[in-house]
Amino acid sequence: MQAAHYIFQSIASSTRRTYSSGERHFIRFCLFHKLISPQTPFLPTSESTLIHFVTHLSNTVSYGTIKVYLAAVKNLHVEFGCPLDFSSMPFLYKTLRGIKSSSVLPNGPGSLLLFRSSAKFMPN
Repeated sequence: MQAAHYIFQSIASSTRRTYSSGERHFIRFCLFHKLISPQTPFLPTSESTLIHFVTHLSNTVSYGTIKVYLAAVKNLHVEFGCPLDFSSMPFLYKTLRGIKSSSVLPNGPGSLLLFRSSAKFMPN
């Protein structure tokens, strides 16, 4: 019982809240896309499911948020006793690299130039 307490305390409450958000997004994604059924258990998650999840997220959240949500999914697996090894998922890694390289950084060095060049296309 004391070990369970220490395991729970190993994650800060603020991190636990952040993970909770990522876990909810993942569970909703799986339910919406009917990836969970009596024949298809929720955990462990396949590489294919994670690729679809991060691709879905890439349309609405930043690369950094995607990484946090993946950490939340990994933590969810650990808490349910089925650790998730991302290092054995090369296509997930490649997908993440593609998302990262496709991301536009709004505060990067070229952001002012990008803003100025796009401003001429904005209505007055």
